[in-house]
Amino acid sequence: MRPRIHFKSLALLLVICFSSHFSDAQWHCRKAKIIRNCTGTYVQFGKNNYLVCNEEKLSEWKNDQKIKVKTRKVASCPAPEGEICMLYYEYKGSVEITGIKPKGAPKFTFEKA
Repeated sequence: MRPRIHFKSLALLLVICFSSHFSDAQWHCRKAKIIRNCTGTYVQFGKNNYLVCNEEKLSEWKNDQKIKVKTRKVASCPAPEGEICMLYYEYKGSVEITGIKPKGAPKFTFEKA
């Protein structure tokens, strides 16, 4: 006896898979403010700051500039080289920038995989 797969069940499963995939991709595209200090470069979403591991991606933008970014959370950033700043700066976690859209720009600039 063969198990029967109902069309409605299969369609529902596909809808759930696709919607979760696309909603996750859109969730990380947010308006951010760039914050720079001696401890590193951060993106600020609302009142929360996140340390940017690949800060070279933001080298074209100034401190306090607002942009739209796509990010990916990471466990931690590599230790910085050179002098160490003793300032304590509170942040929620670490991220990598995967896409950037400056205010007023027509489209995103994405990092190639």
